[in-house]
Amino acid sequence: MPLKMPQTEISNNSIAAILTCHNRKQKTLKCLASLLNVIPDIDIYLCDDGSTDGTSDEVLKMFNHVHILKG
Repeated sequence: MPLKMPQTEISNNSIAAILTCHNRKQKTLKCLASLLNVIPDIDIYLCDDGSTDGTSDEVLKMFNHVHILKG
């Protein structure tokens, strides 16, 4: 099943990151915090392949500007 791209505006940021995850909530949160610490203006797309540990929900709570693609 293909991932659906979110309906978001295109930003003017010159750097973007695409991360993948599946049931790796703590590692994903740590990765996002580190990435944003180094590159604060980065666009981040998280491809969550059906996590059941609440990864997407926690990411949205802590990093509401991350674009989440659910698979």
